[in-house]
Amino acid sequence: MVTHVALLRGINVSGQKKIRMADLRGLLEQFNVQEVQTYIQSGNILFQSPLEATALRQKIFEAIAEQYGFHVPVQVISAAEWLNWADQNPFLPEREEVLKSLHLTILEKDPGSLGPLPFETQDQFVQRGRLIYLYCPDGYGRSKLTNTFWERKAGCAATTRNWKTVRKLAEMAVKGN
Repeated sequence: MVTHVALLRGINVSGQKKIRMADLRGLLEQFNVQEVQTYIQSGNILFQSPLEATALRQKIFEAIAEQYGFHVPVQVISAAEWLNWADQNPFLPEREEVLKSLHLTILEKDPGSLGPLPFETQDQFVQRGRLIYLYCPDGYGRSKLTNTFWERKAGCAATTRNWKTVRKLAEMAVKGN
């Protein structure tokens, strides 16, 4: 069994695409996954499964579409990979005091170099393959470096988590392994 982290984009935001976490846990248990845990109401799931991430991503995507009638981008990452990502933030420890300004955007695939930004901003980013580490001093809500921006620039789905969530999922992954 491998521990995985699954991230769903855009559920339970502003009353859109509502999925109760208890229902989501039940939906995943249909795939014979074990130790299903969710973190907050925004589609963060940790579970164990013998299946590969790609197969799980497709199964979760299709099950949500069938059960709820809407499409939700899904990313599934092994816990080992998630822990590695959490340890590689280039803004730490220098920015430790402003954790609320740190975020991680995960792209569906590695798009190659995304190059410079087409506008000026005080926000900073570091791309590492399919990962975008963000430092948004005025908060992510005021940043132009949104999922939509990265999706257009990279040509693939993206989802972002604040650093508190990244750390919590890493902590849960360590306990789950």
